[in-house]
Amino acid sequence: MKAKGYVTKRGDTWHYLVQDRYGKYVLIDNTNDWRKIFDSCYFDTAAVRRIEGAGHKLSNSYMQLVNKAAGL
Repeated sequence: MKAKGYVTKRGDTWHYLVQDRYGKYVLIDNTNDWRKIFDSCYFDTAAVRRIEGAGHKLSNSYMQLVNKAAGL
């Protein structure tokens, strides 16, 4: 299974989420309009696929990185 990207809308805000091959969310964003969110999702999903294709694994999920930055 390869990395997957999802674009969703909650209220008036567009979001994208990228999952690695293990189902862990590794990239998330909601800071742009639909076109930029869609493009970012596409390119970030491709980046995660390249990382995994080279035999590497992203060790932390997005939420783990956020919690670490917040000191939680």
